[in-house]
Amino acid sequence: MRHQLLLSFTAMLIASGCSHAPVVYPPAPPIYYAVSFERVRTTAGGALPRQSDILAQDAAHQLRPGQKVAFLPPDSCSTESVSPSGATQNSTSILMRCGALLASLEAEVAKAGYPVVSWQTLKSSGMAGSQERARALGVNILFEVNQLSQESRDPGARQVSNLRFSREEGPGRSMPVPVMPDVAERCARQLSSLPRSGEHEYLSTINLKAVEVATGRALWLYQNTVVELVERNEENQSKLYYRADGVRPPPPTGEEGMIGTIGKILAVGGGVGLGVGALLSVAEEEEEPSSTPGDLMLAGGVGLGAGLSLMGIDYLMTAPDRTVPAAVYPAEHQVLCASEPQFDPWSTPATATTQAPAAQYSYTFTQTATADRDLSRERAERLTRKSTEDFARALVEVTRR
Repeated sequence: MRHQLLLSFTAMLIASGCSHAPVVYPPAPPIYYAVSFERVRTTAGGALPRQSDILAQDAAHQLRPGQKVAFLPPDSCSTESVSPSGATQNSTSILMRCGALLASLEAEVAKAGYPVVSWQTLKSSGMAGSQERARALGVNILFEVNQLSQESRDPGARQVSNLRFSREEGPGRSMPVPVMPDVAERCARQLSSLPRSGEHEYLSTINLKAVEVATGRALWLYQNTVVELVERNEENQSKLYYRADGVRPPPPTGEEGMIGTIGKILAVGGGVGLGVGALLSVAEEEEEPSSTPGDLMLAGGVGLGAGLSLMGIDYLMTAPDRTVPAAVYPAEHQVLCASEPQFDPWSTPATATTQAPAAQYSYTFTQTATADRDLSRERAERLTRKSTEDFARALVEVTRR
């Protein structure tokens, strides 16, 4: 019966101390719901018409090439630098605020065949004396400049269309998903309100009137605005992503829940029964070593206890189910356009490769410098060139009517 006592002790020991490593599930990888769309930009201000109005019947004859002309700028002109792009203004680089544009106007009409009197010659006499000064210099046509301006404006609304929705689980693992109209409308509102950078129209406007110096008659009125749109070539089709994090059910604890509890009950119960039976058996053997029906029952009880102990131990030794369950993700209508979007999450930035320096016998060091660019100044120069070239063309068109 010593073996029975040993088995009983082993069963209770296993039941009290046997356990498996806790079950831990890996975190669920995120997925993304994406919306693809096309952008269409519309100009809020509409078209800017070019104006060229004949104010006198003989305007074409009076404005013919060969006539001596001059430009009279508005009083709003003030001094500013016309130094090259990237240069710093200093006291020696002084011209009128309209100087660059007026000089360009004079150059264009001169190339078209008109003798030109410098605008600075007339401006020095003041507005009141400009007509007399022009007459004294033999100027036939005086171009009175009413507006020389360069401005910027918002290009207008950016409409989105052709919205398409998908579920993205990785590169090349995309599946289209249907959405309700309210989700599509929510996305359209968010995409239209996304911040825009660099989307401005830059405008240069010229408004002037041609006046016959001898009679003071108005001959021709011209106005035009040229436009330059920055970053006009933006991508027409875009795709934005919205992250969705998944959750898994909690992992089992202890010895796999109910199975572990049953195993402990069987192991402890069987061990106790086996131990009691072994003790009774030892006592009977000491009193009466002969075999009786009670001995058979006792032996059966001991056997049953041993069986229950072994069954409980088997339960406890069985490893818990460590199968990772599928993660549960929120539905597309809960995620799409309900948070800040992000660009392609699957793209990885390129890593720079560094090379270990090698020892050399000689070194030469040189310093170089690159002039800074003033992009706004360069843009102004382009707009000035476009404005003056258009004016010269319009003037020639008038003489051919």
